[in-house]
Amino acid sequence: MPPAAETSKSRDVADTPTLNEVLQENVRLKNSLEALERENSILKEQLTETQASLGQLYMASKRQEEPKPVEKLSRRPQPPPFLIRARSPSSDEIVEIPEPPRKKQKQRETFTATPATTQEQIHPQVKTSNPIRNPDSAPSSSRAEGSSRPRPVSPGLEPTSGKVKPVGQLPKISTPLPPKVSIKLSPSERKRTEKINDGPRIAKTKGSTEREGEYLSDDAASSAASSTSSVVMLKASPKEDKPKPRIKVKAKDVFILPDDTVKLYLKSAPTLKITPRPLNIQVPRKFLRLAYGGSDQQFLQFIQDDMNPSGPVQRRLVFPVLDLNPAMPSQPGEPGLVFASRHELLSNPPWTLFCKLSSTTPAVWHYLGEYTNVLCGKMTAGQFKSQTLVVRKEWAKLVLKKKAFDVYVSMRARIALRKTGAIPVDDKKVEDDLINAEMTAIKQKAGIPLTEEDIISAFSNGDEGIDIIRMTCVMYDHTFANDMKAKFANYDSLVAADDRKKNEQGRGKDSATKSTTAPKRQAKKAKAQSQIQSDSSEVEDESQSDAAMPRDSDEEFVASPRNIAGPSRRPRRTIRIKPVLADDAEV
Repeated sequence: MPPAAETSKSRDVADTPTLNEVLQENVRLKNSLEALERENSILKEQLTETQASLGQLYMASKRQEEPKPVEKLSRRPQPPPFLIRARSPSSDEIVEIPEPPRKKQKQRETFTATPATTQEQIHPQVKTSNPIRNPDSAPSSSRAEGSSRPRPVSPGLEPTSGKVKPVGQLPKISTPLPPKVSIKLSPSERKRTEKINDGPRIAKTKGSTEREGEYLSDDAASSAASSTSSVVMLKASPKEDKPKPRIKVKAKDVFILPDDTVKLYLKSAPTLKITPRPLNIQVPRKFLRLAYGGSDQQFLQFIQDDMNPSGPVQRRLVFPVLDLNPAMPSQPGEPGLVFASRHELLSNPPWTLFCKLSSTTPAVWHYLGEYTNVLCGKMTAGQFKSQTLVVRKEWAKLVLKKKAFDVYVSMRARIALRKTGAIPVDDKKVEDDLINAEMTAIKQKAGIPLTEEDIISAFSNGDEGIDIIRMTCVMYDHTFANDMKAKFANYDSLVAADDRKKNEQGRGKDSATKSTTAPKRQAKKAKAQSQIQSDSSEVEDESQSDAAMPRDSDEEFVASPRNIAGPSRRPRRTIRIKPVLADDAEV
């Protein structure tokens, strides 16, 4: 029995590595399955969007194939609308209604082709159109009784018996104003449906059509401009008048939160309904700098109170990008999420939010509104590990390179101190002192070296995490939007003025450099001349004195050439400064 027990125990110990490998393989397969499920859900969403886009393209092609009747407006006075009698569907009474558009067009052509001496009357009982001459002229001959030619009767009219009244006794027909028709465009099916409402006829002018067409889609705006005298009011659906992002962001290149997590964070952040409709204005950041001041290269930008068109308060602007924040707001009034550990966004609300909707050059930014920001969560270790390697490396590079902001420098300092084992410590004050010292060393490029793998490991273990901030729209500043629209019309002049200012500053800097350099050179030259004169005068005084020169004096090197050249009362100035050369030669 004892040997059997020992054999069983040894067999269990031998199987332990195999069991561990099996467990690790199960964990790896489970992670792979989760990744495949996420990729499958993403592909399903892309397939749904593609099908919707194909459906819209198919409907658009169908609409383009349908011929659109073009009505040429004539300068001649138009006749009053022709009326016909028809039986009311609700009662048996006969009421007068406008004729269909095709008959109306034919009758207009007949009216313009008829001479001015004839008039067109509608028989009140027979309902046939007969041209009758002026009352002064003789009446037209009637149709022969035996004629086999049938009397022309308009289609859809009910002939009745009666006599034709003369022109002078025609009944006065009151022309009611056409009713107002409202047509809505649906994004899935753009078929026009007329809805008759009570109200006076409102004729649109060309200017009003252009102003209303500014917020319509291309098809709606073109149709509204083609019929300027129509009473049809076009109203675009809320989904069509919103500019859609045109940046193609790959799912493997951005940090993606699970849908249930995003919905949980945005559950208490509703979409703001903006009235009147927001402006679709997109401007480059250089325009914002030239028009309102501030920097156009930073994540945050500030407009001082004297440059703010909405009032004497400082305006704070924020410019997140969709590449790093795919859940951020992209339409005016929408809520969203951004990844940022800079807590400046949490104070001094509201913040003016801009979003870059396209990847054009130069980049343009769309004004979304005024937002308040709240810290709603932190990126977990599981969320970070579920991202692709490209995304994890991008965040690691961000932490390694961001040395201008203490929040990222302190994060790097903590990771470095954990790597060396310096933290954590029991004393919080000592730990803070160590972190501050490492931050100072990092800013001076003398910190503990780190790699991208160290940063990725810290995020994957949950030691560090990026904050998640929820942005909620509280208002849309139409004053600021209209001011941007008005100033953006003169953007070229702002750029030209900025270029002139830079050129003037460059010329002024060059002249200032020359003016400061010339006096320095003159002073240096004068100082050298005075030094030469002082040196020569000292040498002259020494040569003319009666005191005996020492044997190692420089005068020995000067006296010998003077004796050879002949007697001289005063040595030349050039000769008197040669003791310096003699010193060099002696050495």
